[in-house]
Amino acid sequence: MIVAMAGRRKGWRCPNVWARTDSFDDNPVKQLLIPAGVFTVVSGAVGALEVRNNYGTWPAGSANQPRDSDSLWAKLPIGAKPGDALTRATWNTPSPLVHLEPRVVLDSYNDAITFNEGTVDTPGLRSPQLGAMHAVLGTGRLNA
Repeated sequence: MIVAMAGRRKGWRCPNVWARTDSFDDNPVKQLLIPAGVFTVVSGAVGALEVRNNYGTWPAGSANQPRDSDSLWAKLPIGAKPGDALTRATWNTPSPLVHLEPRVVLDSYNDAITFNEGTVDTPGLRSPQLGAMHAVLGTGRLNA
């Protein structure tokens, strides 16, 4: 649920979503599928809705236009359409929720990082983070 507070972004606040625990050499390992964050708006196209936050983009559907029940997607209110403000949703989590292939994880980060300075209403990076990103990327190109 959303509680509008000064200085906090409005939107659907989502907790971390984890895959089932696997075991490697008797060590428990879990994959973080969706990092906790704020989802502010419905994007995509009718029939192919999406939700996105600073960490990536995930498929979404509404109760009257659901996605595949065996996949992970955001369940939106009935009648949700691109451009709608997002205030509540849940995740359709198949059982068991298995880890994703590496390519799927990497693809979810497309356009997740921008070189925009963030504000209270707009996702982005703080000035020191922008400088660090430019420094890291610039150093990599100089050393190539």
